[in-house]
Amino acid sequence: MNFPFRADIEALRGVAVLAVVIFHLFPNILPGGYAGVDIFFVISGYVVTYALLARQQKDQQKGMGFATFLQRRFQRIMPPLLVALILIAAVSYTIHEKRSFYSFSGFSITSLLGISNLKLLAQQTNYFSPDQYLNPYLHTWSLGIEEQFYFIYPLFFLPFVRGERRWRFWLAAVALLLASLLIAWHWSELNAQRAYLSPISRFWELATGVLLALAGALPRLQQRLEKLKNFAPLAQWLAVAGLLISFCLLSDKAPYPLPGVLLPVFASGVLLSFGVVAPLTALVQCHLLRFLGRISYSLYLYHWPCIVFSRYLFGSQSGYWLPAALVSTLIFTWLSYRFVEQGPWRKASLVQL
Repeated sequence: MNFPFRADIEALRGVAVLAVVIFHLFPNILPGGYAGVDIFFVISGYVVTYALLARQQKDQQKGMGFATFLQRRFQRIMPPLLVALILIAAVSYTIHEKRSFYSFSGFSITSLLGISNLKLLAQQTNYFSPDQYLNPYLHTWSLGIEEQFYFIYPLFFLPFVRGERRWRFWLAAVALLLASLLIAWHWSELNAQRAYLSPISRFWELATGVLLALAGALPRLQQRLEKLKNFAPLAQWLAVAGLLISFCLLSDKAPYPLPGVLLPVFASGVLLSFGVVAPLTALVQCHLLRFLGRISYSLYLYHWPCIVFSRYLFGSQSGYWLPAALVSTLIFTWLSYRFVEQGPWRKASLVQL
C-alpha cells in the first residue's frame, strides 16, 4: 500500500486552526469554532497512525517500541511548547500584576508536563468562563489530552500497526471507543467541565482517527471505498457543510461537548477516509489553508497568549488590542515555525503530514 503525502490533511488542519482562532477573537461570530479542537483530535489520531504505517512500510521494520514511539512524539511536541511556555511566562511576569502572574504561573509547569487539563479539572474550572480569559496558558488543555493519549497509544494501537490485526484487537479498540463516547455523553449532561477536559471523555475522538487510518490500510476496505468513489464528491460536500454548520451553530450554552461535537468528528472522518476528489481539489489547493495547516501547531501555541496579553495591555474595549494580537501572533508563529519546529530534532520525529 502507498502512503503518499496528504495535502488534504494539511488543508483540514488549516480549517481547524482558523476556526479556533476566529472563535477566540470573535466568539459571537463563530460560536462553534471551538469544534476545531475536535477536528485536531481526529487528525492527530489519524496522522500518527498513518505516519507509523508509512515508516514501517518504508523501513520494512517489524514495529516500533513504546519508548521509541514516545521519544519521537515528544521530539515533535516539546521544543516548540517549551519555548512558547518560557516566552509566555516572561511576558506574564513583565506585564501582569504579581498576583495574576503567580495565580497562573503553575500552569507553565503543568502545561510542560502535559497535565494542564487535569489542573483545570481539579480547580473545577469552566473553560468558557470569563474569569479564564486572563489565563495565557488556558489553551494548553488540549495539548495535555493529546500527550496523555500518546502514553496509552502504544498499549492499545501499536499491535495494529505491527500487523497483529486479529479480531480481538479490533473488538477491544471499538469497545474502548464506544465506552469513551458513552461516558462523554453522560458527563456532558451531568458535568460539562469534566466532559470537556477529561482524557477519558476525549479518547473516542483520537481513537476515531486511529481506527480510520488502520482501516484504510486494509486491502478489503480499500476495495470497497473504491467502489464508492462515485459517491465521494457528495459525501465530501456534505462533510464540509457539516463542519460549517458546527462552527456556526454549536454553542457553550447547550450541553457540551456532546452531542454537538458528533457532527464535526463524523465530518472529519469522512474527509480523511475519502481523501480528496473533485470538486474539493480547489479547496485543498488553497495556499492559505495549506499554509495555515503547516504552521498550525505554532499558531495554536501563540494565538491565545497574544490575545490575552493584547487585551490586558490595551483593554478589550479599545481599538488597539485586535491589531496588536494579530501582528504579534503572526510574528511569534512564524519565528516558532521557522526556527523551532524546523530544528534538527524535526528529522527524528514521526513523519508529519
